[in-house]
Amino acid sequence: MAANPYFDVKRGYQQSEFYQSVSLFKDCQNLSLDTVLTLKQGSFTPLNAKYFPVLSNDNKCFYWLHFKLMNSSPDKQRIFYSSGFSAMFEAFEISKGKVVRLPEPKYNYLLLEVRSGDTVDVYVRNNCSLPQTRQYIYPKLIDIEEMVENNPAEFLSGKSTTFYYFMILFTGMSLMLGIYLFILFFQLWDFSYLLYSLNIFCIVALVAIRVIYIDLPENNYFIFYAWLIPMLQILSHLFYFLFASHFLNMKEHVPELHRFINYVVVFLVIYLVVDYILFLTGNYHALRMQIFFWLRIVLILAAFGSIIYAHKRPTLLLRLFTFGTCMMVVSATISFIMSYNWVSVSYGLWSVPFFYFLLGYLIDHVFFTICLGYKNRQEQLEHITLERELVTQRAKERENYLQLIMHTQEQERNRMAEDLHDELGSGLSTIRFLIESMKLKGESVSPKELHFISLKSAEIIENMRQIIWAVNPEHDNLADLLFYMKRYTGEYLETNKIDWDFNTVAFVPDKKLPPGLRRNLFAILKEALHNVSKHANATNVVVSFEYQQRNESLECVFKIKDNGKGFDVCSVYSGNGLKNMVRRMKETGGGFQIQNNNPPETGIVIALSFNIP
Repeated sequence: MAANPYFDVKRGYQQSEFYQSVSLFKDCQNLSLDTVLTLKQGSFTPLNAKYFPVLSNDNKCFYWLHFKLMNSSPDKQRIFYSSGFSAMFEAFEISKGKVVRLPEPKYNYLLLEVRSGDTVDVYVRNNCSLPQTRQYIYPKLIDIEEMVENNPAEFLSGKSTTFYYFMILFTGMSLMLGIYLFILFFQLWDFSYLLYSLNIFCIVALVAIRVIYIDLPENNYFIFYAWLIPMLQILSHLFYFLFASHFLNMKEHVPELHRFINYVVVFLVIYLVVDYILFLTGNYHALRMQIFFWLRIVLILAAFGSIIYAHKRPTLLLRLFTFGTCMMVVSATISFIMSYNWVSVSYGLWSVPFFYFLLGYLIDHVFFTICLGYKNRQEQLEHITLERELVTQRAKERENYLQLIMHTQEQERNRMAEDLHDELGSGLSTIRFLIESMKLKGESVSPKELHFISLKSAEIIENMRQIIWAVNPEHDNLADLLFYMKRYTGEYLETNKIDWDFNTVAFVPDKKLPPGLRRNLFAILKEALHNVSKHANATNVVVSFEYQQRNESLECVFKIKDNGKGFDVCSVYSGNGLKNMVRRMKETGGGFQIQNNNPPETGIVIALSFNIP
């Protein structure tokens, strides 16, 4: 067996010198300590390195370490030994020819005591059977300080380290942000908040497992390390890719990158399903870890590629977002490289790979908060601009509406002047002419002339009443129009000794009429009834009204039907009365149709169609 130099614990921990005192023997036959002690010189080889890598296909072999300690100080020296994070081990001590099996390590650390003037041979049997693609046997010594003396369990558990407190702080801050975004999602129904909160919850669960695992027994290591931790990491990446695509609206602004991210998401979902199936079989640990290793490399490359591509279309929001994402990816890359080459024994914060992973997410949280504030500010400005545009548009619409009202009022005044001139002017002129003529002749008024004057005056009063009704805005509704038309139809036709009927629906909706529609419909009715009484030789007239509801408007049809002698279409359309009817319906945006009744019926039917919004 090779002679090792003694390492003097009096000088405390000197890592470079300790390595020189360690030698290693690979045991694939499960040898006992007695057999190992009888091995020939040269079976153990100097370590000559800070660590010894162990491949997963060697997990059926054991690795024996041998080193010698001495204590040249006058006091007993106490020091901790560990074979590294991955390796589980048992240790034996040979002092003064006596072999002693040392107590089981706690948290992979073993307390060694060397009395003053003693020399001790230590044999450590390492078992590296955990399902990893690569493990390390990393023998190290740690000085016992006052803190360790007072509470060694806390120190060995890692709970006294700066990184432990950093994980607690990170978990609290991230959990509050995740819960806030989760609540915000239900208020605004923005899926980017939900996706980012799910990403945060995955990372928080990952950290919580690391914190809880410190106090878990070794037999729980497999389920956490071999499946749950990788699964949470991939899920966090999946949710982050979806979040980035949704938050930046890549489907509209960067469609090529949106499609690429969709492919990445589908690929990750397939990976999770396949990995879970392989995990359930329990026979593909090395393959799964190897796939996970290359998957992380692919995701890092995909993330850097997406950042570079997105940066080609710069906006302030995109630059802020990509910078935060870039810092997170860089930190994740550092963590990845360190995790596969981690040999540090220091509990300093900067020597822990997982610290960089969390630091990247912490930086991303900060930049996400900045991006969220910027995006909300931009949306507020867009909302204010839109409100101003709406106010301006409404002001213009109101101005146009007022101008339309003024124009309509002007038209109504002109129509009133025309109606007063046409309806009243001629009648009053006739009465005036008759009276002046009688004055010139010196004659007294005969009963016939008085009767004529009375009829003409009544006609003028009726026309005046119709004009007042036509311009009164209180009657601008469908029910009042039908009521007045029915009354006029009855009075007019009874005076001319013609039978009549006015049919309407059982329920007439209370609809306000568009400007001009009431006056034009009534004028057409007057003209049609006048034609019936003067030209058609009819004995019966039927007026009807019906409608159909279409969404929020009424499609109405108004018909005037008589049993007179009918007409010649060409001659009728050449008359001024019918031309006026057609013109009035065009003004209201309606339709006009006139035709003879189907035999054996005689007479005509006038159909007026119009919409009431």
